[in-house]
Amino acid sequence: MKRYLERYPNTQYVDVLLTDLNGCFRGKRIPVASLKKLEKGCYFPASVFAMDILGNVVEEAGLGQEMGEPDRTCVPVLGSLTPSAADPEFIGQMLLTMVDEDGAPFDVEPRNVLNRLWQQLRQRGLFPVVAVELEFYLLDRQRDAEGYLQPPCAPGTDDRNTQSQVYSVDNLNHFADVLNDIDELAQLQLIPADGAVAEASPGQFEINLYHTDNVLEACDDALALKRLVRL
Repeated sequence: MKRYLERYPNTQYVDVLLTDLNGCFRGKRIPVASLKKLEKGCYFPASVFAMDILGNVVEEAGLGQEMGEPDRTCVPVLGSLTPSAADPEFIGQMLLTMVDEDGAPFDVEPRNVLNRLWQQLRQRGLFPVVAVELEFYLLDRQRDAEGYLQPPCAPGTDDRNTQSQVYSVDNLNHFADVLNDIDELAQLQLIPADGAVAEASPGQFEINLYHTDNVLEACDDALALKRLVRL
């Protein structure tokens, strides 16, 4: 933490984040002065892992009202403090992981489930290597005449991206500003992005991450990249 604040002295807030079952981050924003308190942990309800994509608790999971919505301790994931794409100069972000009362990993947290399966494979002498690729769409802020979403125009022109043009280098050039911003922010967050390609649909792009044998880091990086692109 001290080293991070020396490098980013203007940091005012830190987003502390848990990963839910839908691959979405849930958490809160705290003042940077409160960061040191996180060494002892902070608290979130177990129901954060029983939410649907809209943030509604699915009571049938048994982690909500049935349990009385108990808070559980969450501790920082070491090495996960990075600048946030929301405002990298003033806002940082850090991953949390939930633990039981005895300090053991909370068994239904997706990150803990993944780690448990990964360690089981390693114990069997199996060492998976993964590489994640993420695809996303750039959309015009203005909808079409019928109210539907539409692909964007090339910046500074009226040339709307309506054709496939898969692997088009021209498309990469047309949208270089936003793709370069994504790449710069990925480097700032130490996300190992390998390159961008224009995909099959209008306004669709793909960014690949490097192969790695660290399955947890691969998924952490993929979720961080997804958040970065959306912000």
